[in-house]
Amino acid sequence: MSIELPDILTRGSASDRGRRAVEILARWGLAAIGVSYLLVAGISLKLAISGSGQASDREGALARIAQTGWGVPALIVIAIGFAGYAAWRLVLAITGENVENDDDKHPLKRVGYAARGLLYAVLTFVTLEMAFGGSGGSTGGGSGEEKQQASTVLGWPGGRWIIAGIGLAFVAGAIFNAYRAVSRSYKDDLKTFEMPDDKERVVTAVTAFGLFARMTVFGIIGWFLLRAAVEHNPDKAVGLDGALQALAGEAYGRVLLAVVALGLVAYAAFRFIEARYRTV
Repeated sequence: MSIELPDILTRGSASDRGRRAVEILARWGLAAIGVSYLLVAGISLKLAISGSGQASDREGALARIAQTGWGVPALIVIAIGFAGYAAWRLVLAITGENVENDDDKHPLKRVGYAARGLLYAVLTFVTLEMAFGGSGGSTGGGSGEEKQQASTVLGWPGGRWIIAGIGLAFVAGAIFNAYRAVSRSYKDDLKTFEMPDDKERVVTAVTAFGLFARMTVFGIIGWFLLRAAVEHNPDKAVGLDGALQALAGEAYGRVLLAVVALGLVAYAAFRFIEARYRTV
C-alpha cells in the first residue's frame, strides 16, 4: 500500500517542496505556542476567580494535561508543533534567508533565531517526555526549579552578574513587547492585505492587549531576577508561574491576575493569527 503525500508537498522543485514543508511546520508551531499560552491563561483565570490553587508556567500547564484521559495525543500534537517551530527558526538561523524581511541576514537576528529554535527543541523533548510518562510529566518545572538553578548559578564565579544579565534580558524583553504593541511593528510580518479592515482593527486591539500582558509578566520576572542578583538570594528568582503568583499576592491581586490572564488569552489569539496570516 502506498502513502500519498498532500499535493502541497509534491508540487514544484525539491527546494519549493522543502520551503512548503517548513511553512507548514512553522504555522503548526505558532498554533502550538498559542495553545501553550492559552493553557497558562486558563489556569491563571481559575486562580483569579476561585482564589485558590497555584499559577503555572507552560511546562506545568502541559504536565496537567498529561494527567487527563486525552493528554497523550494532545501533548504529541503540541510537541510536533514545538518541533516545527524549532525547525523553522533553526533553518532561518542556518540559512539567513530573507523570507520575512530585509533584516533576516543580520548576525544578531540569526543568533536570536537559533536561541528560540533551541528553546523550542528543548520544549519538544520535555513535552514528549511528559506524554510518555517521563520525569518531565511529574515535575512540570515551576519557580522551584528556577530557584534551584539560580542557586547553582550564584555559586559560580561571577554568578551574580549572570543572573543580573538574565534579569536585564527579561526587562529588555518587556520593553520590546511594549514597543511592538505601540509601534505595531508585528504587522510587518503579517499579511494584513488579506484581512478585511474590521478584522485588522480587531487584530490590532487583541495583539496590543496580549503584548502588554506579556510585557507585565516579563517585567516581573526580570525584577525578581535582578533582586536575586543584588541580594544574592536565589529564593527571589521566579519563572512565569512565580510572576503570576506574585500578581495574585498584591492588593487587588485577583483582579490584576484576571486582567493579565485575559491578556495572555489575547497573546495566544495573536499566535493563532500569526499561524494564519504570518509571512513564512
